[in-house]
Amino acid sequence: MAAVLTKSWFLLPVIILNIFGTIWGFFWYENQLTVTAWQKLLFVPDCPLHAFFFALFAYWLFSKDRMRETWRQLIAWAGVLGSIKYGVWTVVILGQYFMATGQPPAGDDLLLFVSHTGMLLQGLAYLRYLPATGLPAVLAITWLAVNDGFDYLGGTHPNLPLSEQFLFAGGLSLIMTMTITVITVIFFRLFRCREQR
Repeated sequence: MAAVLTKSWFLLPVIILNIFGTIWGFFWYENQLTVTAWQKLLFVPDCPLHAFFFALFAYWLFSKDRMRETWRQLIAWAGVLGSIKYGVWTVVILGQYFMATGQPPAGDDLLLFVSHTGMLLQGLAYLRYLPATGLPAVLAITWLAVNDGFDYLGGTHPNLPLSEQFLFAGGLSLIMTMTITVITVIFFRLFRCREQR
């Protein structure tokens, strides 16, 4: 199965789906973007921005780009780690909302649930293809942590289905950033083990 992930015929739909998710995500954030100060705009569209980063990463895999430049490696790390983080975050927040209201997912909520499950799965699946470079990984984690600060201290977090989810959403985001850090440490330890064989 792992070999399939880098095949052109598989990567092309991945790229297209992430571009579609990016466009749809920016429309979803449209109202919030129009009322946000320009200095904070970059911190508003969490999921579509990371879907775009992932689309770039998938395109570089598609085009056999070795991603030698630090900025490409940073985008690759941010795309994969952001997909895992925001995939889990959205699925859990929506799941909590569905359980609290007793309503099954429908319409936009169903599309959000399915697409973010896809984000999580793609992030986990493509983790092994990240460039094994420390600085871009550290910068990507730092970016996610700074984003947490802006989201829950600066008011740029996504609109929540229920207002009482604020503390839970902030805590979950912080936990996911810490989890992503642990995943990254494991990645580098496994990479070193592979190099020593």
